[in-house]
Amino acid sequence: MQPNTAESAELGRSPPPSPVPNSSIATTSDNSYKRIWRICLIIFALLKVSNSLLEPPLVKLKEIACCKQHYGPSWSLGRDCQVDQVQDKLESVVQWQRLLDTAPGILLGVVYGILSDRYGRRMVLGLALLGVMLGALWTQAMLFWSNVFPVRLTWISTIFYLIGGGELVMSAMIFTMVADIAPEEKRASRFFRLYAVTLVSDMIVCPASAALTKIQPWWPARFGLVCLVMAFLTLALLLPETLQLSRQRYTALEGALLQEEPEDEDDPVIYADLPKKGFWEFVDATVSLLRDVRFLWASRSLLITLALFSVGQLYDQTADFFLEYISKRYGWRISQASFLLWYRNLVNLFLLSCVLPSIRSKLIRRDPNVRRKDMWLAKASVICLVIGSFITGLSPLTSVMFLGLTIFSLGHGFVPLILSLATDFIHPGHTGLLYTALGVSETIGKLTHQPLLSASFHIGMSVGGIIIGLPFMVIGVILMIAGFNLSFVKFPRPANHLD
Repeated sequence: MQPNTAESAELGRSPPPSPVPNSSIATTSDNSYKRIWRICLIIFALLKVSNSLLEPPLVKLKEIACCKQHYGPSWSLGRDCQVDQVQDKLESVVQWQRLLDTAPGILLGVVYGILSDRYGRRMVLGLALLGVMLGALWTQAMLFWSNVFPVRLTWISTIFYLIGGGELVMSAMIFTMVADIAPEEKRASRFFRLYAVTLVSDMIVCPASAALTKIQPWWPARFGLVCLVMAFLTLALLLPETLQLSRQRYTALEGALLQEEPEDEDDPVIYADLPKKGFWEFVDATVSLLRDVRFLWASRSLLITLALFSVGQLYDQTADFFLEYISKRYGWRISQASFLLWYRNLVNLFLLSCVLPSIRSKLIRRDPNVRRKDMWLAKASVICLVIGSFITGLSPLTSVMFLGLTIFSLGHGFVPLILSLATDFIHPGHTGLLYTALGVSETIGKLTHQPLLSASFHIGMSVGGIIIGLPFMVIGVILMIAGFNLSFVKFPRPANHLD
């Protein structure tokens, strides 16, 4: 069912389905847009490299801190840190840290998204980067003086994530800035490349950091901090604000395709009311912020895309139990099973950097309706995820499992495609709100699915037989439901203006 006129009005002015580039904009702005895209890519790469560099050494340093506190004054580098008491405490510290780090983004992500739509993406990204840097500094300071401070004081680093909303807001702002300057026909392809950067970091930087950690954990820990500082300096010195560019691009394209609107139809969210003083100014600003959230449930299709994004981490979450599953079911050693994860990442990288952008470009040349092509690719991706997960979970033969893993890997473009599709359901002036809300949905989905997958994995391992693949079957069912709901997503029509 297509959205009615009232729904379109609630969403604000919906972008035209396939905008025709304005030649004057293209000749004057394309070079600056490409420059901004490259800077966003560099900052995003630095953030992902920093994250991959920091994770292995921080776990190792926390293990050493737990070991020191377990043995007390008798501790030395030769003492056994693999005893159950140390490992149990380490697991508790690491799991609680991961849980606490998600809280600022879940609680404040949407608020920072609204602020980015009001005051600019650059400011919010800078705040998020500052908060992450301060949190990393605090964590390393506590671990450096682990003889003095208990290791659980590293949890306080989460407080710094309240400045900017942490990694959730940081990633959302990068994608928002890319969406601000990317034409509709190039938006999904650029999202593919950002996701490919994450894969390269996981495949190359993370193993390198783990290898360095075995020699001296402080080296990769400090390199990770340096990458954060470099990202902050790149943002401060090179990256311009994109919010106004987005408004200019949208206004020009809208003017080329739609009739000019009457003055009394101005978007009350984009254009500020008359200034107020003192307390009432604060009340008006608060009410206005809350009013912006209504755009998230103004369309049924937009709500569906928010729900679809909650399954975005299911694919990555299979890595948590994949090695044990392969080792148990097929009798492989862990070192042999790890090759399959490397193979999966390689397929994903080739898919995101070459296959999907090429297929998408060829489809758009035949039919310029970008949304319809993205929807086709999203449906094909979720079908690959469903088929691949069931084959991987049910296959008794290694060769068939390998085929299922390949099909499963071919669905990795689902999340960036849904992200691109969701952008069309909201006014460009609210993209920051949308992307942070999608990030919150993805994070909540990950936290919700984790105990379900963990329980199904333990049940499968205990029962054995065909049930050993239970977590992949659970993932297949969840993704099947997501694919069914995707069929109810309907594109918004261009706004109709009555005289």
